[in-house]
Amino acid sequence: MNSQTSGSPTLAVVEQLAEKEGVDALELRPPLYDVVDTEALDQLVESMDEDGLVEFEYQDYQVTVSSSGEISVTEKAEI
Repeated sequence: MNSQTSGSPTLAVVEQLAEKEGVDALELRPPLYDVVDTEALDQLVESMDEDGLVEFEYQDYQVTVSSSGEISVTEKAEI
């Protein structure tokens, strides 16, 4: 799933992960902040040049955040 957001990258990642899991964003377990430093993620994405990417794993998903704000959440089995 790909999307673009004008809000916080962390919020967009949480929303996409929750959608994949079929739960409310507040019910995502474990919370994203237990897996990555969400403040650092937001700061890193905001400071990247135009070709920047951040990738990390969350449970069974590969998450990619681009400097343009595009978010991709892919199940590892699909990779």
